[in-house]
Amino acid sequence: VNTAILGAFVKVTGVVKLESLLKAIKEIVPIKPEDNAAAAQEAHDSVTIEEG
Repeated sequence: VNTAILGAFVKVTGVVKLESLLKAIKEIVPIKPEDNAAAAQEAHDSVTIEEG
């Protein structure tokens, strides 16, 4: 699972809250869940939405 992409997806779509995604990652991802949650958070924070 590419958790960084999920973080960016959540920012762009608003389909779920970031907090919900981070909780799910920490509970479900078997390998380095904290690192994966951090990657999702970083990607989420780095997305800039431009309206046009």
